[in-house]
Amino acid sequence: MRRTGFGMEFNAQNQDGLVISNIQADSVAAQAGLRPRDRVVTLDGKAVEHWGEIDDAVTRADGRAISLTIVRDGARQEVSVTPRKVPVKTPFNEPAEAWSIGVRPYLPPVVGEVRAGMPAADAGLQPRDRVVALNGQPIETWDELAETISTKAEESLTLRIERGGSQMDVTVTPRVEVERDALGNETKVGRIGIATATSQTFKRSDPLTAAARGVARTWDVTVITVVSIWKLMTGTIPASNIGGPLQISMVAGQQAQQGLVSYAFFVALISVNLAILNLLPVPMLDGGHLLFFAIEAVLGRPLSLRKREIAQQIGLALLLLLMVFALFNDLTRLLPPVGKIFR
Repeated sequence: MRRTGFGMEFNAQNQDGLVISNIQADSVAAQAGLRPRDRVVTLDGKAVEHWGEIDDAVTRADGRAISLTIVRDGARQEVSVTPRKVPVKTPFNEPAEAWSIGVRPYLPPVVGEVRAGMPAADAGLQPRDRVVALNGQPIETWDELAETISTKAEESLTLRIERGGSQMDVTVTPRVEVERDALGNETKVGRIGIATATSQTFKRSDPLTAAARGVARTWDVTVITVVSIWKLMTGTIPASNIGGPLQISMVAGQQAQQGLVSYAFFVALISVNLAILNLLPVPMLDGGHLLFFAIEAVLGRPLSLRKREIAQQIGLALLLLLMVFALFNDLTRLLPPVGKIFR
């Protein structure tokens, strides 16, 4: 994961560096001869430090061939890959296209975090445990481990782990969890409560570069937020996705556990969301004042005091209703029986 802005970049990397894990069978990477475990060391002649640089180069190439220098079995090779557009889904489950070469980064099946109260913790898994097999089948990547567990909800699994130079078997039963996409669609998956072992690296930028990246990232978040609000208003996204102070505090706690950078990014995300909401043309908000100024400019005179008072009262009522609705959604998430009663 890469987050730009605020003077630094946050990259999820592993000790193996820029190593390729999965290659789609019909992708341009496969056609170019790339293989799993190839290590990418340069891109168009420039050294690469994190996977985000490859993703950015693929997007910027706009269909132009890019040159990769890889290391395979100790030998360096030059590979030319031409990105092509492939069908993808937006966060709102809408069809789109994106440039791709069909590769994913390698993450070893090493446990980095064990969530308390989850099946993995109950089974005795510990950080730095390496999963070498699942139900007797060898596990080589984190993707293999995560994808298999997600399809085995409430099934007893035997994990062979390596700890301190010795191996042992651990029995764990994934718990059913419900995941919700941006449209509110729910999917049941299996989870045991572990996260991959990653290292956080920080790349400092000069003030001008940091400011430019911060503006670009803020713009991306702004666009997503505006589109989300519009889809909420048109009913494309269910109103049940609206969260209040309880959900914000829960997510803030989760981000804080991942580190200061994750927490700072979340705070910035909330700040952008609040700024946009504050600009909506609703009385009681700054956007409402701007609306009054626009009406005054058109009419050539301000609205009467009585009309402004009524507008302010309506705006206050709308904000209170929104706050109550958001809090209700929070309670239904924390207390499912409450939601079932009202449904």
